[in-house]
Amino acid sequence: MHRSLLGTAAFANYAASFSVGALYALVVPTLSLHLAEAYQVSAWWIGVFFIGKALASIFFAQLIARRSDRLKDRRPLIAAAMTAGGISCFLFAAASSFNQMLLIATTVFGLSFSANAQLMAQTREFADAQLPANQATLFNSVVRACIAVAWIAGPPIGFILLSQLGFNLQCKIVGSAYFATALLCLWVLPKTGKPQAATTQVASPKQKLGPTMIGGIIAFSLMFGCNASYQIALPLMIRDKLQADPALAGFMMGTAALLEIPLMILAGWLGSRRPLLPLIRIGAAAAVVLYL
Repeated sequence: MHRSLLGTAAFANYAASFSVGALYALVVPTLSLHLAEAYQVSAWWIGVFFIGKALASIFFAQLIARRSDRLKDRRPLIAAAMTAGGISCFLFAAASSFNQMLLIATTVFGLSFSANAQLMAQTREFADAQLPANQATLFNSVVRACIAVAWIAGPPIGFILLSQLGFNLQCKIVGSAYFATALLCLWVLPKTGKPQAATTQVASPKQKLGPTMIGGIIAFSLMFGCNASYQIALPLMIRDKLQADPALAGFMMGTAALLEIPLMILAGWLGSRRPLLPLIRIGAAAAVVLYL
């Protein structure tokens, strides 16, 4: 691919990653606060809501992933998932009970989260096909940094919209942005063919999961689970325990994302030159210090 076209395609991946990350950052952190205030549900049912959403996200992501690797173009899948996100936001705005919110979260909204996995696969295939190996790691880190950039402004703006406009209008605005992002992903993202390395890997015999892989799956599941619990509980903790404005949680998440960006880029640069496992251990240790 010509250098100028390559730069345009890379920028399209960055823009799509930012847009997808921003939309989730606008609505997800505010959901726990809305459920507590609008429907007066307990922390237990808020937990059920987010567990149901997470399980639905995993189910749909795996269901789609098993079929998407056979496709030559992931862009329609990404656009369809973002369209599902837009529909779910308008359904959230129209919901009149907690049960309706739960049903939407475990169906249409859960389906929308497959966009993130498909977008990551799209960018990985682009990097494998178009970039040298030493640049692919840095490119993928920058893609993830774009999601972190989205989380700088996303949560604060989401809480501002919630407090100033109300949940219904907030969801309609974000839902419209979901539809616009679906068009962006469909028309602007570069079409990527399957790299030869990926084809060879698929054709190779299946390998059993060893203790190292199983341990890694458990460790990353626990780390991401802790992070999700923190995002859900933080607005309620600030409101109920600290007697402060819950919007402070949005600014805290945005500040954390701002600090995260240079660290992610540095980790990507180091990851192409140093073993990855020590970097992962440093990140896990930082999480332990945070939660303590």
